[in-house]
Amino acid sequence: MRRLISLIVFIISHFTFAQETSIFVQRIGYAGGITSVVFSPDGKKLACGTITNVVLIWDFQTGKVEKVLRGHTNRIYSVAYTSDGKKLASGSWDCTAIIWDIETEKAEKTLKGHTSGLFAVKFTPDGKKLASAATDNTVIIWDVETGNAEKILKGHTSGVYSLDISPDGKKLASGGKDNTVIIWDIETGKSEKILKEHTGLVYSVNFSPDGKKLTSGGKDNTVIIWDIETGKSEKILKEHTDLVYSVVFSPNGKKLASGAKNRTIIFWDLATGKSEKILQGHMERVRSIVFSPDGKKLVSGSYDGTIIIWDVETGKAERTLRPY
Repeated sequence: MRRLISLIVFIISHFTFAQETSIFVQRIGYAGGITSVVFSPDGKKLACGTITNVVLIWDFQTGKVEKVLRGHTNRIYSVAYTSDGKKLASGSWDCTAIIWDIETEKAEKTLKGHTSGLFAVKFTPDGKKLASAATDNTVIIWDVETGNAEKILKGHTSGVYSLDISPDGKKLASGGKDNTVIIWDIETGKSEKILKEHTGLVYSVNFSPDGKKLTSGGKDNTVIIWDIETGKSEKILKEHTDLVYSVVFSPNGKKLASGAKNRTIIFWDLATGKSEKILQGHMERVRSIVFSPDGKKLVSGSYDGTIIIWDVETGKAERTLRPY
């Protein structure tokens, strides 16, 4: 009899949890993978894009979802904050970018100009311009105030899957399915250098904090560190065994991290080009990684629907965030 009662209690408790989970998933419209993660400039909030068309904004300290931004009609591959943390941009496979007012949770502008899905968005440091990259082979520079396209950068011969803007706001780097990285002058819209070392699609590019280096990662399983002035590769890091989705310098420029399809994250020693730590914890591909503004934490977002917060010094997983 006791076993029967225990079994009934177990079934009821799990049924209740399943109901609560279902209600929460219905409320936020989310039950899928994380495609992009980014910190607010003050490090207090964490925004993520999802494959179920919504942007989630978390309170980093409590690990709770505070806001859910709805407006896209297809999966969101990229999110980015302005430097003052008041606006957020999202880029979607629905061919649009949306600029959101964080406080009101309202879409201020929906930017339409690309003819195929967006994979990356990034604000300039002054917040006056937004860059978007898409599989229509172009990068568009938008005026944030007017929502108008100022420049269309054409140079890639296939889809553009990644972009970043230099800390001084003068240069833009883009990575494409044509296996190249292009360095652009934002003011003129002209390409300055075409970097050719990758042998596969370039999924991620990131400038170092001093703007002198660029790192890129892609489908060829490699991470490359480039010298911006010369356009030459300084190091090619080859310890990943699957495609690299995300690469990022630490805020002090002393560390580099990369996340891959085979569910691993690698911390690299920049002096030697060797791996320092290999982090494992996700059940699916690691789609996006980002350092906290103080450089003490690394956050990873995965197609398994979770966000893991890692301690940079120890390489240990501290918390796992789930939106249910």
